[in-house]
Amino acid sequence: MGGQGAMPTAANDSETRAETALGALDCAHPEQLPSTADGDYLAACSVDGLADKYLLGPSALSGAHISSAKSTAVDGRWQVDVTFDAIGAKDFAALTASMAANSGQLAITVGATVESAPLVQSPITDGRIQISGQFDQGEAAALAAAFTAGAQH
Repeated sequence: MGGQGAMPTAANDSETRAETALGALDCAHPEQLPSTADGDYLAACSVDGLADKYLLGPSALSGAHISSAKSTAVDGRWQVDVTFDAIGAKDFAALTASMAANSGQLAITVGATVESAPLVQSPITDGRIQISGQFDQGEAAALAAAFTAGAQH
């Protein structure tokens, strides 16, 4: 069987399709965003629909293992506090250890929309995360709701 290359794997085929979709993606029209399928690569837009486009790898962790998510104000700044169950805490610790070693960025998604994309600075091993930034109260509440939505699926 000389001269023939290997058939593309499902992941490579999915990644190639997502790269093509990323080039054609128009985030100003959310009704045209692609549907999602667990395990596939995905071309996605930021929640604002205008700024950033992302090529996301297969999902590493679902929202099924989120125990709680809430927005809180600390010293006048809004943040989102998230707690994982025991399985989610273990999986998230492994994920963030890998990402921190590679200066990775974590995409928090609902469907084909990236709700937030923080940089992972260090492994998070206690099953609790705090996401802070330039949130107003509404944005923090929406991000907490995105986590809650993921927990219900």
